[in-house]
Amino acid sequence: MREYLFLWICMLWALMGYSQEDEYYKVPEKRHKSHEIENLPNLDSKFSSFYVGVSGAFKKSYQASTPDFSSFGSNSNSFNDFLELNLGINFNNTYFAETGIVRLKNNLVTYVFPSPIIGGWGFGVGTDNKQYYVPLVVKRRVLSLNRITKNAYINVGFGGGILVGSAPKMVHNKVLELNGVLQNPDLSYFNVTLNGSPSPIYGEVSTEIKGNVTERLEILVFVKGLFRKSGYLSNSFEAVYLNGNKAVYHTVSEKGASVVFGLQARFNSRKFYRYSSKI
Repeated sequence: MREYLFLWICMLWALMGYSQEDEYYKVPEKRHKSHEIENLPNLDSKFSSFYVGVSGAFKKSYQASTPDFSSFGSNSNSFNDFLELNLGINFNNTYFAETGIVRLKNNLVTYVFPSPIIGGWGFGVGTDNKQYYVPLVVKRRVLSLNRITKNAYINVGFGGGILVGSAPKMVHNKVLELNGVLQNPDLSYFNVTLNGSPSPIYGEVSTEIKGNVTERLEILVFVKGLFRKSGYLSNSFEAVYLNGNKAVYHTVSEKGASVVFGLQARFNSRKFYRYSSKI
């Protein structure tokens, strides 16, 4: 009986000695650095993680035109696809910083209505290209939709992008003389001028709703406002009749603001935790 009692005392003493080496009782510099969360009393835990995301969306652009343009022609559909690849870092589901690559599609095509100016048939002319930007965006959580897990929330963000490529290269002040093509004897000349700014930068504001599919996979619904220099694309038309009528001038241009709405799938790395004392 004494042997068993002595054995239990030794085991209890060993367990007490082991518990004293728990991470909570160590100085911060000597604590084991775990990547997984630990339940340490009187310590606040915060984490950071990395993620990659891919977005698919539609970009809605808006045009401005001269008076009475609707009797002269019309523009193509102002919806274009928007693609984005993101690399970001998440600070405790509160702050986010992102970069990556964005593809913006530009499309400003004007269709001139059939009229006596062009001998009864119409045509389309304009700019259609793709531009690639490197974005830098900062986001902040503003509302948690699940206060227990904090895995569903609403973010707002702002930032911008820098142009790194264009395909084909953006046209700038290209004049098309269409007299010979139109072959209308009533015309003195009919010129079209295409203007395109390279748009080296853009600004962005955004809001997004995020929810978890699994621990690592997230789905986000987002809306972005993109801002560039107004009139970065424009189509100008000038026609002069031989019968003495006044010249016809019309210009159509892209407004500086556009709206993007779409979905993002995001894959997260494991979380890296750090601890601070509440006392």
